[in-house]
Amino acid sequence: MDSQTRQNALAVRALDTRDQWEEANRAQFERNKFVNDIAISPAARTYRTIVPQPLRDRIDTGSNNLDEPRIFANNLLQGRFDAAHKTFGRFLVNSILGLGGLFDVASLGGLERQSGDFGQTLFVWGFESGPYWVMPVFGPANVRDGIGRIVDIAGDPIQWILPKWVGEWPLTGVSVAAGLGQVELLDDLQQGSVDPYARFRSTYLQNRAGELAQAAGITIVPELVEAEPAAAPAAKKPRGKSKAKRQR
Repeated sequence: MDSQTRQNALAVRALDTRDQWEEANRAQFERNKFVNDIAISPAARTYRTIVPQPLRDRIDTGSNNLDEPRIFANNLLQGRFDAAHKTFGRFLVNSILGLGGLFDVASLGGLERQSGDFGQTLFVWGFESGPYWVMPVFGPANVRDGIGRIVDIAGDPIQWILPKWVGEWPLTGVSVAAGLGQVELLDDLQQGSVDPYARFRSTYLQNRAGELAQAAGITIVPELVEAEPAAAPAAKKPRGKSKAKRQR
C-alpha cells in the first residue's frame, strides 16, 4: 500500500461524515442549545464580567496543564513517543517554572502543546468512528469519540492523584471555570449562521480531522474526509437513466 492509498484509507476511517442520526442529533442539539441559552451562557457572561482577563488566562493555562498527564498517557498508547516526551517535558517545566502550571513557560521554550485523547487512541488502534453523534451537554462527537471522552474522564490520572492533596472541589472549580471561558467561542459560532447545527458539525469534523491526522502521523485533508463517504452512493446510479436524460 503506497502512502497516498494509506492516507485515503485512514481518512475514510477517521470520520464517518454521513449524518445517519440527523433527526435525533438535531433534537439533541436544540436541547443542548436550550441549556446553554438559559444556564451556561449566562453563567459564562457573569464569569467574564466578574473575573478579570489576566486571572481567566491563568485559570485556562492551569486547566491545560492539568490535562497534560491524560495527553501523555494517550500519546504512549498511540505509540507517539516523541509527542509523549514533549508532553512530559511540558508538564514538568510548567508545573515547576510555571508556578504549578499557571504560566505556559514550555511553549516559550519551543515545547508546543500536543493533542492526545482516547478517541484518537481508538482511531490509531483501528476502530471505526461510527456515526456522527451529538452528545448531551458535550455536543458534537461520534460513537468512537463519545466512548473516548468517557474513558478520558474516568481514567484521568489527575483525578486519581491530586484529590488526595487538594480535594475534589478545587479541581472541579478549575475545570468548570475553564469550560465557561470557552462558551464565548461556541456562542460566536451560532451568531450569523443560518443553520447553527450544520456549522457546529462542519467545525467539529474539520478540527477532528486535524487531531486524528496528528495522531496517525499523516495529513488528512478535510475536503477528502467530507467527500469520501458521499462518493459511494453516487457510483450506484444506473447508467441507463443518465443516458435517457441526455437524449431528452
